Amino acid sequence: MKPLPRLLFFITPKQSTYHYIVSRRFAALLSSTDFECIRLEPPFDRNIYDFYGNNLSPRKRLVPSLPKEDDSNDVIYVLKSKENRPEHQEIVAALRLTRSKCDGSYAFLRSLCCAKEYRRQGLGVHLLQSSLDVFNTTSCYCFASSDLQHFYESAGFVRIQINDVDDEVPKWMLHSYQLMTTRWNQKGKTLELFVKQSVVQKSVTRIILLQHSEEVSKSTATGWLVDDCLYNQYIGNLQPSNVSLKHHVELERWMWSGRNDSTTIGKQIQQLAANSRVFLLWTGQNSDTATPKDTDLDASYIILDGTWQQAQSIYRRIESLWKLPRISLIDTQRSKYILRKDYTGWREKFSSNEDGGDLLCTAEVMAAVLDRRNNAIGATEIRDRLDTFQRYYPQIAAKRKELTSQDNVHK
Repeated sequence: MKPLPRLLFFITPKQSTYHYIVSRRFAALLSSTDFECIRLEPPFDRNIYDFYGNNLSPRKRLVPSLPKEDDSNDVIYVLKSKENRPEHQEIVAALRLTRSKCDGSYAFLRSLCCAKEYRRQGLGVHLLQSSLDVFNTTSCYCFASSDLQHFYESAGFVRIQINDVDDEVPKWMLHSYQLMTTRWNQKGKTLELFVKQSVVQKSVTRIILLQHSEEVSKSTATGWLVDDCLYNQYIGNLQPSNVSLKHHVELERWMWSGRNDSTTIGKQIQQLAANSRVFLLWTGQNSDTATPKDTDLDASYIILDGTWQQAQSIYRRIESLWKLPRISLIDTQRSKYILRKDYTGWREKFSSNEDGGDLLCTAEVMAAVLDRRNNAIGATEIRDRLDTFQRYYPQIAAKRKELTSQDNVHK
């Protein structure tokens, strides 16, 4: 495809009417299939700098800042015309996306530019949507002037009214927006916040911790790491979290303290299985190796949370668990959990390996579930939290004990 509009740019002013008519006719022939979305990697060649210099508004600086290192969390995507020879491929649009340091499920659109002669043809929207699909985030936000509202709405963004926000808009985003707004207001300009939710259509994974009552009080327990509030309360000052797991995991806790709870929990499982597919997470052999289907977006996953002996006891006493399809975790990442000691020889009894690497702690099981749901962001965040917990275990255990004692006093 020849870049015809560039040739028309040199027509004399007397032929401006002809220029307009031909350009409009040519625009009708353009299709998003004539272009491809490509990620550029540093060091960048002159083409991207020339593109920005030729197409940005004169009021802006010639070239916006570009990533200095090859970082998957800070990328440049361009839309290029499809040509057989790379030297003939022309950049028609470019943008920069950065993964938020406050919440990795959000992408921040730092810049977007479209070649002057290719504007108003949907190519900017096409590049934005294609880039977000590849960037693998659940949401995206940007700060832009109000005259671009129509463009961002056509790309699926919503203008956020600051006086009427809900819990879906994070506080850190509002804080960042307010700082930018102050700077713009000093220049007599208006800045708007645009947010696009659920770029990647992934449902939140529902996980049920069927928890032994003694597990709650154990300092080495890991199930609580998925709870954003508890993590920030106990660990946030040591290692702040970059990802909010509420966008990835819907966590429920069902407490089991003995035979009296078996009947009640059994009925809950039956009711749950009647409305959606329910899987029992299982480590080791004697597994049906059930595989969730792509259509099982509302599937629930039950984890028996306790020592291996306690998990066996829960399983034996709740008959509804026997009927559930099991998901084997044999092929997942090996356990890196080191806090719980093997005083009773449980590793040798329950593990199929000498080192017990196939025996996962609760947090690792939840990460393995997200791995199976192709949710790398959530799985990585859980493993990072577990690593932080083990690294600072003495301080965290002491703080949990202190706060728990204070709660008991107030009660």
